[in-house]
Amino acid sequence: MHAGVLAGLAGGVAVLALTVPASAFNSGTDPDTYYGDQIASMNLHRVWLGEEGRAFESVDGFTRRMPDDEFDDQVMQLVNRYREDRGLGPAQDYEPLRTQSAMWSNRVADAGGYIIDPWYTLDARVVCHQLKDIFSVSSATQGSPQDVFDSWLSQPGAVTGLTTPDPVYLGSATVEDGGFRWVTLRIARGACPGQPDKVSGPEPELPAPDLSTRAGGNDIEVVVQRQGNSQLVYEVQWFNGSYWSLGRASFTEPGKRTLVSDLLPGQYRVVVPSQSGYGAAISETITVS
Repeated sequence: MHAGVLAGLAGGVAVLALTVPASAFNSGTDPDTYYGDQIASMNLHRVWLGEEGRAFESVDGFTRRMPDDEFDDQVMQLVNRYREDRGLGPAQDYEPLRTQSAMWSNRVADAGGYIIDPWYTLDARVVCHQLKDIFSVSSATQGSPQDVFDSWLSQPGAVTGLTTPDPVYLGSATVEDGGFRWVTLRIARGACPGQPDKVSGPEPELPAPDLSTRAGGNDIEVVVQRQGNSQLVYEVQWFNGSYWSLGRASFTEPGKRTLVSDLLPGQYRVVVPSQSGYGAAISETITVS
């Protein structure tokens, strides 16, 4: 195991140091349901990123152990107590981000320690394309949530991540295997679907671009007529039944017809994000069958 990726193995009997009156996390009991949508959307995201020259690697290959809600509730309580003591607001629990943490904990448990995945940070944008400043840390322990948290505080990089400025979302996931608890924490800034948008900023003062789309087969034609010297970026987002996920971000020239090809069946939309004071443009939902 490599220090800094897996914090030290804390010895001792598992003793839960805290109690939580109401569960922040609720993973349920069916692993196929819990992981299914995330696996599908992350695989789709990796396929699209593969067009940029990266080798596609499926995320399917891990043992689907369910995360420990009680242990993770207490980890989150420790994180938020630490943040409160430093004048920061609490991290909001975000179950989709936690599901990704659980996938990583399972993969590390399967490997028995250190693994490398160049997609790891990019995958976070699947649950919410607005996430940024994404911080992750993993540990293995035979002890308590307090043991895990103390091991993180011994790492300067982890301390910086735990004090990420408001507002932040958190997903902590712990799975058990081989006498150890394998813990992953992901924390990130952003404004995510289903959560209050607390990211403030100036309202757009300039008009949104003209955006037109046309579907044909499993392709979408995109034309962006910008209003200024920005607005060259557009996103293709995919709806998985609960939230919109980033599929692809690309550049286009003003007025040029760009073809987004070989889409899998599903619901999509095209978004030109707000840029340089110009408003955002969002297409109608497009169904690819």
